[in-house]
Amino acid sequence: MALPVHFYDFWGATLFVLICDSFSLAKTRDKGLCQICSLPVLPKGADNDWDGTIDHIIPVSLDGEHSMANCQLAHRICNSLKNRDGKGYHIDWEEKSRENHYWSIKFARLEKLLGGRLRGAKSSRFFAC
Repeated sequence: MALPVHFYDFWGATLFVLICDSFSLAKTRDKGLCQICSLPVLPKGADNDWDGTIDHIIPVSLDGEHSMANCQLAHRICNSLKNRDGKGYHIDWEEKSRENHYWSIKFARLEKLLGGRLRGAKSSRFFAC
């Protein structure tokens, strides 16, 4: 089922504004967990990297539709790192944090925001934020 969309023209570009709140629907359905890394998503505005966004599993640019079946909850940073096809894409942040200092800092920030409960823990131990 496609989500209802309202179109606005803004400086020559078409913006799509959802009439229903797809973010809230996805957050509830996905139990507050990022569907790319399986870690808790912070409330909107809590942190620019780790708060939630709607990710199109198959990007709209590749003819993916804007429907709940094609939308999932994701951290902003995970959504940015995802490859174009997106199918089955997963990020293991403990592993990624060992790649270099930059990713280590990013992961440490999430760990701090969640009260230091991440390293070595399984995501199933977390509850939705």
